[in-house]
Formats: sequence, structure tokens, C-alpha cells
Amino acid sequence: MAQPKRTAARKTPVKRTAKKTTVVAKKAVSPVPASLMKAEAAFAKATKEVDVLRKQSAAATTKLEAATARVARTPTAASKKALVKSRADVRKLSTKLKATRAKAGTARVKLAEQKRSARVIAKQAQEVASQQAFEAKLTEKTEADFAKAMAAFEAKWRKKRTRANSTKLASRAKKKVAAAKKSTAAKKKAPAKKVAIPKPAASKVSAKAAPKRRGRPPKAKVLTAAKSTSAAPKRRGRPPKAKA
Repeated sequence: MAQPKRTAARKTPVKRTAKKTTVVAKKAVSPVPASLMKAEAAFAKATKEVDVLRKQSAAATTKLEAATARVARTPTAASKKALVKSRADVRKLSTKLKATRAKAGTARVKLAEQKRSARVIAKQAQEVASQQAFEAKLTEKTEADFAKAMAAFEAKWRKKRTRANSTKLASRAKKKVAAAKKSTAAKKKAPAKKVAIPKPAASKVSAKAAPKRRGRPPKAKVLTAAKSTSAAPKRRGRPPKAKA
């Protein structure tokens, strides 16, 4: 059996969307150090606990005084038991108050140390800020002075160049005037040119030119003085001795 053709599944194109960039806002930096803030919070908490314990201790002391007076009036078992309980509460609160006061004292010392450290850091930061401000002021003044100096230099340079250009233009104009005067004087001094009269052209050539000869031209005959006799033939061997 013939198998049916399988059609490839078409892939749906994926739409690309631009990624959204989220700008994270910078947290404002507090001028107070974190350690100082922590020390202040610890001291505030210890101070609050001391205040609460002091109030509780005062209330317990009042209650103890009332229990003592009741036992003095009516020394019953219930009043004595209440007196013992009041004394225990006062003792317990007194111990706790003492420990909390020590804790508050330690927090106070740490807070003082952190304040001193914060003052030093703040002073250093102030010095750095002052230095940066002074540097920025110097930079600004430098740029202003530079712009002023450049403007002055440009004005001076342009004035000098304009003067030089004026001198060159005047010199060129003088040269042109002198050349024009010289040309005019030369034209006045030059004599009038003679007009050449054209000669009548020859009507016909009387004689025809001799036909050209092919090959090498004949050697020119050299005219020499008339010789009476022809040249003697050359003799071979040694020349004869001269007669004495």
C-alpha cells in the first residue's frame, strides 16, 4: 500500500520583542553612618526599658509599703503572704532595673564613640567636598581665562594679519600701476612698423626641374691645382738614404 506523504509542520515565526530595561532607582545615601543610627536605636531602646522598669519598681515599692502596713495592722497569713510576694517583686524588679541601667550605660558609651567617629567622617567628607568645590572653581576660572586669552590673541592676530594684507595689496597695486606706465612709455618710444608690400606671384615656371636620378648621388669632383706631371708610383721597401 502506498503510504501517504507526510507534510512537514510549519513553524510559526517567533515574534521578537524588545527587552524592557528597568531603571533601578539609586537609594539616597544618608549622611548619618549606619553604625551611628544603630547605636542611637540601641540607646533609645535601653533608655525606654529603664523608664518602664523604674515605673514598675516604683509601683512595686508602693505595693510593698501597703502590704507592710496591712501586716502591721492585721498580721494574718494572707497579709504576710502578700508581703513576702511584694518584697520578691521589688527585689526582682530592682535587679532587672540595675541590669538594664548597665545596658543603657554601655549603649550610651557606644553612642558617644559613634558620634565622635561620625564627626571625624563628616569633617573628612566636608574637607573632600571643599577640595572638590575649590578644584571645580579653579577649573571654571581656567576655562574662562583661556577663552578670554584666546579672544585677545585672535583679535591681535587678525589686526596684524589685516595690516599685512593691506600692505601686500598696496604693493601689488603699485606694481600694477608701474607696469602699466612702463608699457605705455614703451609703446610711445617704439617706431612705426613698415608695411610689407606683397610681391606678385610668378605665373609659370619657365624651366622644368631635372628628373631625379635613382641610386647614390655621383661623387663630387674636387678641383685641384693643375699638375704638370702625374704622381710618382710608391716604392716598396726602405726609403733611399738622403744624400750628404
